[in-house]
Amino acid sequence: MTTRLALPELARARTRNMRGFSLVQMVTVAAVVVILTAVALPVFLSASRPNRLRNDANAMANLVIMARMRASMEFAHTQVVCTTAPTSGPPYCQLQSWPYQGTAWNNDNQKVYLSAGVSFAIPASSSVSTYPPNQNPTPYQGDSESTAGSPAIIFNSRGLPIDSGNNLKSDYALYLEDQTGAAIAIAVNTTGRPDVYAFGNDSVACPKPALPCFSVLREY
Repeated sequence: MTTRLALPELARARTRNMRGFSLVQMVTVAAVVVILTAVALPVFLSASRPNRLRNDANAMANLVIMARMRASMEFAHTQVVCTTAPTSGPPYCQLQSWPYQGTAWNNDNQKVYLSAGVSFAIPASSSVSTYPPNQNPTPYQGDSESTAGSPAIIFNSRGLPIDSGNNLKSDYALYLEDQTGAAIAIAVNTTGRPDVYAFGNDSVACPKPALPCFSVLREY
């Protein structure tokens, strides 16, 4: 025989089953979430820093490749010119072109901004065991004759790297560094091809160096 609950008892049973969380339970859950976030956030940020640095370096290398291709396709001089310390916003590099028989550099829409914590910086010779090819013993950002704070990598109409005096270059590089001291270089060889090198505190590229080593991360 099935016993049926009276309507008031049935309503009370449903009310008990539909009760929400108590204030104490909600405060406890919120406290646990805050603690887990405080523990996990530094670990996440630490793990993401190398990726930010490498992603910026790859984006810079792609911008250099675009400048080189644009120079050959448009029979123009092109350059990747960088603003290392802007008055506002993060540091960035921009593609510019000087058309055939032109009179000035024209800005292109292509820009690469550095991520938070990444900046332009050359590691001191006392802190690295070697620099990119042809950069030793006195490396510098971009063109040594470029305006201070605006290093540039310049290409002629054949897509070959040149300096501001139209002389062929073999020691171009842009150096990036993050907050941990890890550094990356985008070095351009005599043909204009950029390669990405890592050194500094990069435990993957340099597991056991006497000084931080220098290792190719990506070849284009």
